[in-house]
Amino acid sequence: MTALLRPQIVDDRCVRATDTRTTRHHSRARWTKPYRFALAAMLSNVEETFYHGQNALMDNANISWLFLRGRLGTSLNQRQQGCTQRFRMTQAVLRHGMPVIDFGVAADQDLCFASLKHSIPQRQMQVLRRLDATLTRRSHDQRPVVSEECFPVPYLAFPIWARHQLYWLATAQEGRSGYLRCPSCTQCITLRCFRKRGPADFFENGNFVSDCPLCQVRHEWFLEDLRPFRRTRWFTRTFQNCFCNAIARGLPVKAVGPCIYRGIESSEPKPNAQQGHSNDGDRLDLRCHVLESQIDGSREKVYLPSEVNVLARPNQSLEAGDVWARALAAPSWPWLRLRMQQRWSKLPEVCGGFKAVGFLQRLWFEQNLIWLAERPNEILLRADLLGQPCREMPAQGLYWDLEPSSQQLDGMLEAVMLPAITRNGAFI
Repeated sequence: MTALLRPQIVDDRCVRATDTRTTRHHSRARWTKPYRFALAAMLSNVEETFYHGQNALMDNANISWLFLRGRLGTSLNQRQQGCTQRFRMTQAVLRHGMPVIDFGVAADQDLCFASLKHSIPQRQMQVLRRLDATLTRRSHDQRPVVSEECFPVPYLAFPIWARHQLYWLATAQEGRSGYLRCPSCTQCITLRCFRKRGPADFFENGNFVSDCPLCQVRHEWFLEDLRPFRRTRWFTRTFQNCFCNAIARGLPVKAVGPCIYRGIESSEPKPNAQQGHSNDGDRLDLRCHVLESQIDGSREKVYLPSEVNVLARPNQSLEAGDVWARALAAPSWPWLRLRMQQRWSKLPEVCGGFKAVGFLQRLWFEQNLIWLAERPNEILLRADLLGQPCREMPAQGLYWDLEPSSQQLDGMLEAVMLPAITRNGAFI
């Protein structure tokens, strides 16, 4: 199961769900009965949906999130006898560069299905009835509902000129830049560990006095003693899983937008950053492939290994998302039998060295961006590929991919009916 980073969902009872984990905080009012949440996405201006290969993208301004909460064990007859329920409606926002669906800022609205007098629009009322039926139908099931495969995927919009800088910003090691060695216990301490120890005494030059998180000995720490990590890039779990799955399929190379494949340019010199040696002594033998964009007419040069399997013919037109090459051969069966973390640690054996792994990671990342012809000034990046928000280049827009929610999409109501979520279950 692929671990995907879902937008943070916050309600007044502080139930949060991010990155395949659920953080639960007890509120002042104790829970008398276990609750189940029902969530729906109401769509507007459906004709403005943008299609990119298998992706169906909608602007965040055209999606409203509807939230209905109910107790488990409450039958539909009890609700129809005049029981008042509450629901909330809000839109997703970008908070610190990442998408957040915050129902805490929305006001409660009373709802009584037995009453015929209400000011709720008819379409919204029908969606609420569907959500209420979902809560009642699954009220006997106490097991958590995993909604990973059916939840819309958020995409962040960045300026088009930053296309070749996103990889370095998305995998930057910010916040994990180095470690300090304790003079007492000689253990390596990261800077993040000092934040958990509480307040510390800081000086103007950046040095500080604090207790060692391991041996509890208090002394002064000097920034000039900060040592960098051996790992220079930081990859999220989603990045690791998706990249390993792409390696298992031969690393397909996709068209970012509509373009024309012009063939191989043999006279193009290789960049210095791509013609070096790997740690095991293997030289990267690359060839330059030229793609001409049909959006602005620009020519892009893509460097691929010499033994790449090119599926496109010269001067062939490619649609957005089409696979036009496979950078690697199919890996061996022993590597495919490994678990995901073991696959990630043994990537140099499949890709041909550490230098080749870094090159293929950047190639896969940049070829999985989305460039819409309707929005030529923006490039879209899946939010779960970001290890942390890009402070140097904040996102300027938010889109949602509805393709994973195609089975839950109601065409008549123009809404996505997500499965019910238990309070104690992990919302993924």
